[in-house]
Amino acid sequence: MRVKLKVLHGSKAGKLLPIQGNKMLIGRGEGCDLRPRTDIISRQHCLISVTDSQVLIKDLGSKNGTHVNGQRIDSEQGLQAGDTLKVGPLEFEVQIEQGSVKRPEVKNIAEAVQRTAEDSANEFDISSWLEEVDQEERDQRLQDPETRQFKLDETSSNDNVTIQEATADESSDSSVNNTAAESRKIKGKKIFGKLPDAAKSQKHKSSREAAQDTLKRLFTKG
Repeated sequence: MRVKLKVLHGSKAGKLLPIQGNKMLIGRGEGCDLRPRTDIISRQHCLISVTDSQVLIKDLGSKNGTHVNGQRIDSEQGLQAGDTLKVGPLEFEVQIEQGSVKRPEVKNIAEAVQRTAEDSANEFDISSWLEEVDQEERDQRLQDPETRQFKLDETSSNDNVTIQEATADESSDSSVNNTAAESRKIKGKKIFGKLPDAAKSQKHKSSREAAQDTLKRLFTKG
């Protein structure tokens, strides 16, 4: 059984990605057969297994899931020819050739040239394609209205905090200035009030002594 994944989107749409051997591990981690760099794909995202009688796919506990025909899978399941497979930004159509397909022998130079041209058309640089997919995914997230709104909200929130802090600083400065001005007014102004108790007692003591002195003088003269 030969299994190929047909690229559905991007500049490489229509290109075929053959599954070499009986397994293809998709993820960002080392040791994966197909390694996109985008962080929406887990380090070990999903595994495609090929046997003599069936093709199986299993999600490996990825954060964003593996989708077959638009549905997120939660267990290992079989793939059929024509099924669509979505792993993060990667989208494929599953192509399955039953049995061992032997290509007919080339009879002349013209057929050899045609076959070479067909093989070259299907081959592509997987690394550069993945870089392109990663860049497209980043650009799409930057253009996402929800992402932009989040950034705007975050910026507005920061601006409000800054304004509030500035208002608080101005209010504090104004309070300090007013206090200082009042202090200056108090220092420059004479404040009249009642005499202290000590001063009162001193005044009373002096009056009594004065009265006594007066009486003494009167009695003495008499």
